[in-house]
Amino acid sequence: VGNFPQCANGYVLARADGFKDARYLFSTVSGGIIDIIAERVYAKQVLLNVDGNPYSGSAVMHFVSDDDVKTVVYPNNKAVELGEGQYEVTVYIYESSSISVGATVTEQCVEVPKSNVFGIFGFTEEKCFDIEVPEQVASNALTGGGTKAYFVSESDLRKPNSIVINVQGMKTPTNLNELQSNYLLFEENEIDVGFA
Repeated sequence: VGNFPQCANGYVLARADGFKDARYLFSTVSGGIIDIIAERVYAKQVLLNVDGNPYSGSAVMHFVSDDDVKTVVYPNNKAVELGEGQYEVTVYIYESSSISVGATVTEQCVEVPKSNVFGIFGFTEEKCFDIEVPEQVASNALTGGGTKAYFVSESDLRKPNSIVINVQGMKTPTNLNELQSNYLLFEENEIDVGFA
């Protein structure tokens, strides 16, 4: 029960602990009753394996559905709340590195109006300037992961089990080319998601 401002075709938003946020299109110009069905969410432990072995290093996992995004920063956080639905599961595995990205200077040129009376008539000239990017050190490097579309059923979520994610590891990069190669491999790697 609630008081709502008058609104034609507005959304009534409902929130409750243990359920996904839900919304329903409703006109509050006159009183009425609406039924909002909210989906239950379940807290699940996440177990991460790299090349078949339990992993305890740094990783970031995203569970993306049509209406929600859940992020797990592993190993500090090993739990996620999910409801039934289709998810795009993405895992990034990182390890410490000291890859040096050298300083670069690139020239950028743009057309600008001439600085005299001819600029009024649409005459332009090209002005160029240098963009300097200082040397940087990448302190973390991508060394594993991938992505997979996965449907999570409510029957799996109800069971006292954990989400188990298996990913492929990659060679720890020692230079910029190897780091770029890892990002290309990441796009091709498909992870394995299941419950155990």
